[in-house]
Amino acid sequence: MCYFDEVISGGNTHYEIAFCRIEISITEGGGGYDEPVPGYDGWDFSGWPDTNTGSGCPDGCAPSGGGPVIFCNAQDINSCDLEEAREIIIESSFEQNPCLSSVYDKAGKSSAYQDILENFDGEFSVAHLVLSGQSNLPDTVNARTYPPQNYLINISFNTNNLYRPSLDVARTLIHEMIHAEMYRKLLSIAQKPNLRYTEYTPEEWLAFAHGLRNNFEGLYHYYYKFRWGIPEGEEPTSAQHEAMADHYRNQIINALTDFDNTKSQSTYEHLSWIGLTNTTAWKNLSSTEQDSIKFRVNKFQLNEPSCQ
Repeated sequence: MCYFDEVISGGNTHYEIAFCRIEISITEGGGGYDEPVPGYDGWDFSGWPDTNTGSGCPDGCAPSGGGPVIFCNAQDINSCDLEEAREIIIESSFEQNPCLSSVYDKAGKSSAYQDILENFDGEFSVAHLVLSGQSNLPDTVNARTYPPQNYLINISFNTNNLYRPSLDVARTLIHEMIHAEMYRKLLSIAQKPNLRYTEYTPEEWLAFAHGLRNNFEGLYHYYYKFRWGIPEGEEPTSAQHEAMADHYRNQIINALTDFDNTKSQSTYEHLSWIGLTNTTAWKNLSSTEQDSIKFRVNKFQLNEPSCQ
């Protein structure tokens, strides 16, 4: 059986990665991409620069501010006072789950996780990050990251699918948090409570794209290269995953090392590829390298104790 992390956006389902407990492979399932392609014809990005900010995280990963964690007493965020929220809203479905709460508590001591959490400081950020759990997700889905709705970005874990190593749950957490951070940047440019691109007028869309280029040039580069500037007839890929594979794997590796420093460096490096096997960076690896990573990831999943 294979297990997936999943991102849902605009009616499109994107399965980020799977590890297979029986087959020695890492499978990328499903299709689609992180956000829907705008439904307008004649939008010309051909004259826009295909630029990149260079090495490191696109547009920087520096934290800003800080604040208290808000715990909700209900299964939804209606019990939370958003005016009081600072870094993150934790629903009781997450906080009362022993596996999820223990992984979060341990991860929260790591600067690699805090660098993202602090960007959701309610005093300065355009969005609140919500962590939740639910038991009605498909069995093959580990977690689901929802696009912004009413300034909330929700990462929801499948509470039925925590029978895997704690380090892998921590890997899911940092991977999804990076997606949430990218959504936060997009929302800051949109200046709307959501990212419903298909509802934009052509003028609104161009203003959004120009704002993204001028403020987050690195992120713009990946959306231009893998979404907006692709040749006619080619299918768009996940701009966020392409950026993550090129610039965020070290951040994932550092987060996993901080979470549990008892593993080998190669273990963290191999785990960091989970969710990124449909990217250009992965495809540039030799088949021998890919097979080795798949084998070692499956061995780790089978031999480590379960979080739940």
